[in-house]
Amino acid sequence: MKTNINGIISKFISKEVEAIYSRYNSIPEVEINTIRNFIDKVEENDVAFDPYLSYSATKAVAEVCTQIEDIDFLKFYVVLRSDLRLDVEIDDAQESYIYLKEQGYCKVQGNFLYTDNDIMKELAKDELDTKLQDAYQLAIMFSIEVIADMWIFATSKEEASEQYLKNNNWWSVLECEEPEEGYTDSNGKTIYYCYKSEV
Repeated sequence: MKTNINGIISKFISKEVEAIYSRYNSIPEVEINTIRNFIDKVEENDVAFDPYLSYSATKAVAEVCTQIEDIDFLKFYVVLRSDLRLDVEIDDAQESYIYLKEQGYCKVQGNFLYTDNDIMKELAKDELDTKLQDAYQLAIMFSIEVIADMWIFATSKEEASEQYLKNNNWWSVLECEEPEEGYTDSNGKTIYYCYKSEV
């Protein structure tokens, strides 16, 4: 007599559920209280983070965030850990956060966070100034025909930079992916981020 397939699957599911239930029941009270307090803070302050996706991930972030009182910094740190998936020390994150507040942008492990496109366009212009002095970079950025025209018409570096930015996005100049919305701070300002390009 063949055993019912659904019955076999049900027993495996039952055993797995029992194991999961037992594992979560054995979590120390201090640990679960830390996580509960973090979840309360996340939900009360509309932090864009789903704490129920992964217990281990939530535990790792919660343990670091227990002492964070500044909700804007909490949102910033969650973006670094959850959206950008960076392993960042809290002191380094604090330094980057302060720089973001003061300068309107910051760079963390090659990834940018910023408040305004104009700031990033200026950064891209500075990056282009450097690249336009490099023959190898110049050959990558422009076709031979365009380089020839630039030489014939004595195109200045500033003019070449301006033209390049008209035809290309600033994030491609900074070798990043297209920006995404990160979070909204307490002043209603949107903070964006863009990944470092893998190419």
